[in-house]
Amino acid sequence: MEINISNSNNSIADYYYRSFYDNYKGVNKLFYYSIEFRYLLQQTLNDEYYYFTVMDKSGPIAIFPSFLRKTEYGNVLNSLPFFGPNAGLLHSYNNEQEICELFEFFFSEIESFCKRMNCISVSIYEPLFSTDAQYYIKYFKPDFVTRKFTQVTDIQVNTTWNDVLRRNIRKAEKKNIIIKQSDKLEDWNQYYKIYVDGCINRGIPIKEKTFFDGVWNSNLFKENCAVVRYAYLDNEIIGGLLVFLGNNVLSYYAPAVKEEFKSYQPLALLIHKLINELASRSYKFWNWESSPGIDSGVYKYKKKWNSIVCNYNIYSKIFLPKEYFKKIKNSVEAIESFKYYYLFPFDKI
Repeated sequence: MEINISNSNNSIADYYYRSFYDNYKGVNKLFYYSIEFRYLLQQTLNDEYYYFTVMDKSGPIAIFPSFLRKTEYGNVLNSLPFFGPNAGLLHSYNNEQEICELFEFFFSEIESFCKRMNCISVSIYEPLFSTDAQYYIKYFKPDFVTRKFTQVTDIQVNTTWNDVLRRNIRKAEKKNIIIKQSDKLEDWNQYYKIYVDGCINRGIPIKEKTFFDGVWNSNLFKENCAVVRYAYLDNEIIGGLLVFLGNNVLSYYAPAVKEEFKSYQPLALLIHKLINELASRSYKFWNWESSPGIDSGVYKYKKKWNSIVCNYNIYSKIFLPKEYFKKIKNSVEAIESFKYYYLFPFDKI
């Protein structure tokens, strides 16, 4: 086995990475693995990217996307940063011996790479639907394992909604809310403004405008990598929803509704319409992304849509004594320098 690393100084390795990504048919191929998503992160983060492709004599056999943040406090590698999309090592092996050989080789290389890059930590978000936890533990040897979950709805099977959701959808329709797409920049900008206002009202982190500008200025909509739909009332946008398209998995991203129209249930109608549209195009799983916890209103809302919990882990390894990380933990400036990156689980240091 050998590794090709794609970065700003070796973009030719993109060919091998994209070849694996384009030909991989597994259900856990999310949009976040794509080079197109990398372009969005490059514009948003201004950090170094390192996209690994594991090769054998037959060609590419696995990929691993990552970004490196360099700071005065030390460097950190994530797969991937920016609100923790599921990433990690994506491969098509089923044979245990082959998986063991791959993981042993790859994570030996990653550890050496991190040390060469003077990393103080590395964190890996496990792929969606992964069954490789034992191999991460055995071969990556993480110092910390953080349990997380997302919620997923099988939209080819479970789209008979409960009475509450059906009432909400009918209410939106009776209010004459119209769901449609638009190629107007002013509509996109209005959607982003509604999104930002909603984040501020709920006290949650905001995905930056540069990220949304990157989505708009790309070919993602034309290349079938993303869809956006808006909710209109009397020709005014009152909500919107962006969804990224993977192989069979849809990623629910940045829902937005004007506060004064929430009771009209435009989001329920947006979700319902998009699920029906994308299910008709043979997509199977709607990934709701992570929630604060099973007691949160966000989790309960997603559960109404027949979602089930899918657990995954964040595997973290540190390369300096814990005392150093305790100092970082207590420094506002240090924490801010690692914005959008997972450094280590604060509750364990």
